[in-house]
Amino acid sequence: DRVRSRPISGIRRAASSESMVSKREATAPGASGNLLRSLAYFPDASTTRPWLVLAGWAVVGVALSLIGRHRDEEVVHLEGMVEPDPA
Repeated sequence: DRVRSRPISGIRRAASSESMVSKREATAPGASGNLLRSLAYFPDASTTRPWLVLAGWAVVGVALSLIGRHRDEEVVHLEGMVEPDPA
């Protein structure tokens, strides 16, 4: 026989106040858990909010990666080139 398991049994969902639930769902693990739970058990439920949260975290991650990439770049001064005076 096959071993059966719950595919999202590792996702934690504790009973707590409404403000804690909305804070938890604003994080990437909370949004992905909510999205997986909605898709697995409630296929007709709206999944717009978790997708928007995950997209927002993706945009933040890409922006921070680009900022970090250019952070240590040095300005190259070429000899013989005259830089214009700032006005």
